[in-house]
Amino acid sequence: MHKIILAISFLLFSSIANAQETPQPFSAVQTLFAAMSAGDAGAMRATSTQDFHLLEVGEIWGMDKLVSAVTPSDGITTRRNFFAVISTKTSGNRA
Repeated sequence: MHKIILAISFLLFSSIANAQETPQPFSAVQTLFAAMSAGDAGAMRATSTQDFHLLEVGEIWGMDKLVSAVTPSDGITTRRNFFAVISTKTSGNRA
């Protein structure tokens, strides 16, 4: 059930990528989603800090919960991620 909800959530935040260059701050998000697609828990963990939190359907998830939700149990899962960055604003080390 959680995998279906997670997939729907990602679809809501994803759309077909356009021809624009990906802004630097967004590369961390792309790296995380690429690791999720590969089912690579180590690479997923490498994209975030120890205090990573994700709000997923009213629940606060840490990296362990995210890894368990997206790691295929049968080893046969295919993901494709598409993003369109509408705008990026930076202030100091925040984006």
